[in-house]
Amino acid sequence: MCPRSGVSFDEFELVTPDEVARLRTVKCSQLDVIPQIHFQNIWPKMIQVVCRLINSSLISGVFPSMFKESHITPLLKSPTLDPDVLQSYRPVSNLTFLSKVLETAVSSQLMKHFTTHQLLDQHQSAYRPGHSVETAFQHVYSSVSQQLARGRAVFLVLIDLSAAFDTVSHDNLISLLASKFGIGGNVLQWFQSYLSGRSYKVKIGNSLSESVACEVGVPQGSVLGPILFNCIMAPLPQILRSMGIGCHSYADDTQFWVSFSEDNDSINNEAVARKRIIRAFSAISSFMQDNHLKLNPSKTQFIPFSRKNSPSSFAALQLEDGVCIEPSDEVRNLGVVMDNKLSFTSHANSIRRSCFFQLKRLRSIRSFIPKQQFVTLVHAFITSRLDFCNSIFYSLPDSLVNRIQTVQNSCAKCITGAKKFDSATTARKTLHCLPVRARSKFKILLMAHRIVHDPDSIPTYLSSSFSTTKHARTTRFNLSNTLKTDYSFKLITVGGRSIFVAFLSF
Repeated sequence: MCPRSGVSFDEFELVTPDEVARLRTVKCSQLDVIPQIHFQNIWPKMIQVVCRLINSSLISGVFPSMFKESHITPLLKSPTLDPDVLQSYRPVSNLTFLSKVLETAVSSQLMKHFTTHQLLDQHQSAYRPGHSVETAFQHVYSSVSQQLARGRAVFLVLIDLSAAFDTVSHDNLISLLASKFGIGGNVLQWFQSYLSGRSYKVKIGNSLSESVACEVGVPQGSVLGPILFNCIMAPLPQILRSMGIGCHSYADDTQFWVSFSEDNDSINNEAVARKRIIRAFSAISSFMQDNHLKLNPSKTQFIPFSRKNSPSSFAALQLEDGVCIEPSDEVRNLGVVMDNKLSFTSHANSIRRSCFFQLKRLRSIRSFIPKQQFVTLVHAFITSRLDFCNSIFYSLPDSLVNRIQTVQNSCAKCITGAKKFDSATTARKTLHCLPVRARSKFKILLMAHRIVHDPDSIPTYLSSSFSTTKHARTTRFNLSNTLKTDYSFKLITVGGRSIFVAFLSF
């Protein structure tokens, strides 16, 4: 993954006061002397000063030392985890407001360099414009369903890292930025200054620990930390693809899959697929060791997909180092509960259960807050869950979608004050709210529109599968471009679940 000839990023562009005004997308932290509510009032008068501070740092290639200390507040990763176990916490760094503004100015120029020269891997999502969890999951889901539609079985492996952001070597990162991403000169000097001399204090309640030097890792909670971690992980998808293995990477969540014929006489059968997975794990382990990262075998998951044999009939994965990974009936993949039959029944039940729990809590305070604020809370706690990765609802049966629809119906009746036996459809129309399946179709249509009219705003792993064509005869119906793809499948039930089919069906 060497940068092309002439691709370099040696000098920053100076920012203007108008650009600084648009950079204020972060909040004050406990390290800031001025509270957030007062900072908003004085911000217009500080723009010129902040602009000079940012440009001074960009010109000198020095990150101010006063911005290098952070307070780490351990946050529980999930309410279901044991709070007495240290591994249950995520070390989030609280940084000063001005340090985040400076990082935001740098990150916008860094991402512009990556995007212009296409330096990040196309199958690498997270922290990139247009690359969401939904597009990443749809790529994996469509790839698996396409192989199943061709009558093949699929082994999907989800890799987990231990303390991924906290073990990155600064020396390796600087070397990678220079050799692989064409960063040099004053820009490379700035990143060296940004990573060196950092320290942190751990804050629990009102107690604050002594300052500790941070010699490895990128700060969780910073603006540049996730982008720099993307740079470290960028070569991994290319390593897997060079071995003929499909893969996708989202931050520290990497997954790869191997398809095979279930015919024992076939050249590419299950035994061969397992050997390919073992070789892939060996390559991943070498990559992790070279970059001071650590695999977490206890959280690495393996799920088989098959239409011919029962998924429970597949044996566990036996790796070279003695690690045994048992097959799972369902896994949580990028926030979506994915079962081995691709029915998504557990995912729908999970959404329904969590949404009704939130709605019950909101109903208890309904009479104490204005209607508009209540609507905002419903959208924040419930609608956001219904819309998360809702493009998969397009392929689900009505019986399953209707279970999710009951959540939206209850929310609409709660907002409008309708009674138990009143029409939910009338309540939805009053709120101008599309039903669940229609919202799913709308999102798919929006993706298809972007592929035709703005392909740069959609990930390459989705847009590259399509081309646009114009009809030979010019009529009012044929004035627009039409999507065309080489995607093909034999089994309509499975192959029709792919988002590529959904794009062409409207």
